[in-house]
Amino acid sequence: MSDSFIDLLKVVDHSGTAKIHLSDAWTQGRAMFGGVVAALAIRVANMHHLKIIKNQIQNIADAKALLRSAQILFLAPIESGDVVFTAKLLRQGRSVTHYRVEGVQDDAIKIEVLCTIASPRDTSIADHNWITTPNLSLPDSVKDLPFVPNIMPNFSQRFQYRWLTGGALMSGSQDNKIGGWCRAHDVVAQTESVKPYWQELLVCLADAWPPAVLSRATKIAPASSMSWMLEWVQPITSYAPDQWFGFTETIDSLHKGYAATHHILWAAQQQPLIIGRQTIAYF
Repeated sequence: MSDSFIDLLKVVDHSGTAKIHLSDAWTQGRAMFGGVVAALAIRVANMHHLKIIKNQIQNIADAKALLRSAQILFLAPIESGDVVFTAKLLRQGRSVTHYRVEGVQDDAIKIEVLCTIASPRDTSIADHNWITTPNLSLPDSVKDLPFVPNIMPNFSQRFQYRWLTGGALMSGSQDNKIGGWCRAHDVVAQTESVKPYWQELLVCLADAWPPAVLSRATKIAPASSMSWMLEWVQPITSYAPDQWFGFTETIDSLHKGYAATHHILWAAQQQPLIIGRQTIAYF
């Protein structure tokens, strides 16, 4: 089976359980890239929810529910090989449904994801956001970030990066921010619609960038996400497979080997799509 991102997602059916083989092509050091593992877990919840909607549509106020938030715990490294994801329905209300997804390898839970899927609400309060636009230069204004073996992780070869702001990796920069554009090679090459996979794609893209703390390092330094929180600000409106997505990350705090950071994934028009926070361990 192909290990392209879309083909991995296609393995997931509506059963609430999926056994997926992850190859070395997705590694990040000795472990799997957290973004693809989290995206697969979320896919299992999303697909299982579609089954529940189909079976219980009369009990749901609005079948246009979307993933609104996810809390992700990276409990232990996932290595190349098979991972079994299982979704459990925690509670289903009129407009909000909660799931827990566990990813198990070698009889141990390696990742746990809490997903909140919710329907749009009727409200008298107008939509608005106060998130400051980053004013990123256009992707065509810079060249691709080249892949550097033994410094950049294997999985990064599956993405195309245009780095715009912040210091280079291991440059000893004093910046606390990075930013630029990114897209997935697997998705750009797709000839079919990527619309069914957009939420999982955004999860993967939101974690594809190296943590900004590595720009402050002066030599190769291991770093790993311990926890990750995601909130969807608004749904994507364009499903073109070759579109770019902006990314900005800010370090809020560094203390004795742990970083508190926040990041935003942006649509091509620099509209915010996802807000995220991560706790990162570094050495």
